[in-house]
This record gives sequence, structure tokens and C-alpha cells, in this order.
Amino acid sequence: MSAKLQRMLEKAQAIRRNRPDTILIDCPRPEDVPARVDTLIAAGKFAEADRPRCMFWPNSHLDQWDGTEYEWALMIEKNMTPDDIQRLLDEFMLTDFKDMTRDELQCLWNGMIEDARATVLAAANSDDNGSVKKRKPRFPVNRL
Repeated sequence: MSAKLQRMLEKAQAIRRNRPDTILIDCPRPEDVPARVDTLIAAGKFAEADRPRCMFWPNSHLDQWDGTEYEWALMIEKNMTPDDIQRLLDEFMLTDFKDMTRDELQCLWNGMIEDARATVLAAANSDDNGSVKKRKPRFPVNRL
């Protein structure tokens, strides 16, 4: 990677660290962000006033995420409409969770999201930033 490209990357990462209120939008291309934001606002995931905080999320895969699995799971959940979640649960029912009912899987999903919120909040309110990475979520977030 060229020195200029490396500096640009470091500058972008610094901006992201300095703007923790940014809403990362998971979509294939940067030009798809406005349409995806419209969809998420229509689904009630966030308000119209949040639109300026939205930005393209180029590395949305867990392997490329520089935070914890819990933070990643919360950002993915913020990017999903109720229909997206139902499609994901349908996929899991066909593959990893064949013996579970839709209601059981929905409870597992909700529990994972609540556990992620509690863990991220607890880490934010303590000085221990490393302990969150050691716990594994109960839901296979690496498959999202």
C-alpha cells in the first residue's frame, strides 16, 4: 500500500474513532447508502434526523471489524429491517437450527441482541475494554 493511501486510511479511521455516533450502513456500494437509509427509516430503525450520521460501511464482515463481536452484532442489527431478520432466521432454521421453532429462534435472536447491548454498555461504563472480546455470543454472529 502506498504511503499516501496509508495516510488516507489512517485519517478515515481517526475520523470514525472521533465520531462514535456514526451509523454505519451495510450495503454493497457507497451509492446505495441513501436508498438503504430510506428503507431503514421506513422500517423504524432510526429517525430522519439520524440521516446525516449515516455513512457507508465498506468492511461489514466480522473478520474485518476492529471492535468486539457484540459491537458488530449491534451494528448489524441496526442495519436490518424486521423482514431482513425474518429472512435470516429462516436461513438459520434451514441450516444451523433445524430443531428449533421460529419462536425459539426469535427468542434466541432477541436474547443475543439484549446480551450484546448489556455487554457493550457495561464495557463502556468500566475501564476494562478487553473483557468483552473474550466472551462469545450465544448466537452465531459470525454467520450474519
